[in-house]
Amino acid sequence: MTEKRLVCIGKVAKVHGVKGELKLVAFSGDSAGFCDYKALFLAAGETEVAGGHEDKGAGGTVLLPGWFRVSRCRPQGKFTLVALEGIEHREAAQELVGAIAHVDEEALAPLADDEFYWRQLRGLAVVTGEGVEIGTVASLFSNGAQDILVVKSGGREYYVPATREFITGIDPETKKMTIAVIPGLLEMNN
Repeated sequence: MTEKRLVCIGKVAKVHGVKGELKLVAFSGDSAGFCDYKALFLAAGETEVAGGHEDKGAGGTVLLPGWFRVSRCRPQGKFTLVALEGIEHREAAQELVGAIAHVDEEALAPLADDEFYWRQLRGLAVVTGEGVEIGTVASLFSNGAQDILVVKSGGREYYVPATREFITGIDPETKKMTIAVIPGLLEMNN
């Protein structure tokens, strides 16, 4: 039996109502995205999935980590309201607040050839069009207007907009990303 690869997609922010619905926030910013999944794996933290962390829920039932089938789902602003099978009361739902939501990697939507999930970009070497290595993609974040790559090299950190204007090529096989360097881009964080 092959082991499932889990991908972190969001977090349980709070409880909604008295019937056990949860308000989830998607790390991608796409509140409707949770509704694409039939099941969620909830764990106490991103690094706890393989660690066997156990929290005791109401009545001594082990709730985390575990798979939960999604019975209802609807976007609500920046959140997604999700009802999970077996979680029918506010008290049980409260035990899941703060949990990190994961999905099976195979459940992720297929991407076009020129699209990538953020997790696929972490660790790529970043080079200029001339082949000068800048650093490695350490993380990504959204500033509200666009996604930003955080490229680290030694003690330096560079912010590169994740747009077609700046990212001119990604080669998953060589694990390299090529960027266009405009004047001031690399100097702005010195």
